[in-house]
Amino acid sequence: MVKIKNNNENIKEKIISFLKKTKIGETSTDIAKQIGHNRLTVSKYLEVLQAQSLVTNQEIAQAKLWTLVNKAPKPNILVVDDEHHVVNLIKLSLSHDKFNLFDAHTGKEALEVIKKNKIDLVLLDLMMPGMSGYEVSKIIKENPLTSHIHVIMLSAKGELKDKINGIEFGADDYMTKPFDPTELEARINLSLRYPPVNGKHPVTGLPTLKLIEEHVQNLLDKKQQFHLYNFKLDGLNKFAEANGYKKLNDFIVLFTRLVSDNIRGKNCFFGHTIKNDFVVVGPHPELDGTISTEFKKVLPYFDENSKKIFKLDVNKLNSGVITNNPEQDCSKILASANIMPP
Repeated sequence: MVKIKNNNENIKEKIISFLKKTKIGETSTDIAKQIGHNRLTVSKYLEVLQAQSLVTNQEIAQAKLWTLVNKAPKPNILVVDDEHHVVNLIKLSLSHDKFNLFDAHTGKEALEVIKKNKIDLVLLDLMMPGMSGYEVSKIIKENPLTSHIHVIMLSAKGELKDKINGIEFGADDYMTKPFDPTELEARINLSLRYPPVNGKHPVTGLPTLKLIEEHVQNLLDKKQQFHLYNFKLDGLNKFAEANGYKKLNDFIVLFTRLVSDNIRGKNCFFGHTIKNDFVVVGPHPELDGTISTEFKKVLPYFDENSKKIFKLDVNKLNSGVITNNPEQDCSKILASANIMPP
């Protein structure tokens, strides 16, 4: 049987559909004209949608402009425990309205889930067969591609030495079983509130994507010309599998120093995203050739196999391309340089 939507739902959907097309907001009068209803009716529904946290408004020059509420994506939480009933209990206790929930029952399975999905936080059992929570946490935190993930260890072992061990293996927090579901959710919210290393990359200490975006937007606002480079290292996972994550971190630090040496004194901004985009923003037009040449020179001295594994790709936007972009949109400029959100 086809379900026919009532008139109330139709009006709500029309309002939301129209507001999706506007960036600056619309008055209730303009919304009413566009969706074919009178202003008083539209005003009533806007108040209902506001109460549901779906729309908001601001007053500009005595006009009330309505826009959709930009809701942040729900964090992805991975629950890891070898006991299935514990996983189910934790998932039932957490609000599905606030989190996207994943599960795993072994350390190996957990790492596979992390590899295939953008996980923000892991609730990790300590005592599991095959691979302990300590080992899983260590692997997550040593890998520069996953070190930003928050880890909260859950364990029946509540002695101080166990908690210290958890922290030493990279855990951001430690809770003893049994735990109160309200406290668990509060710990999750607290952990997610603070980005790793204050917006700096955990391996290199360089500014990550948010600070890169702020810098580029500031240049756009000031109408300054600049060149934007994205240096992408291909082969990181393959190298880590063969040599371990500690040596991969050493290589990333080496490449960071190489770039830093070649931009020193040139008034450049240097950032490093969690996805390992090395971003340079500055006035100089030939940095891609210089850094690519120096990279080829230093590569054989790091590791005898690194020349076969690593490849440096450069995405470059010249100031002319940026200046001629009529919208001057920061996110579009970064996307054009293949700098993607995490």
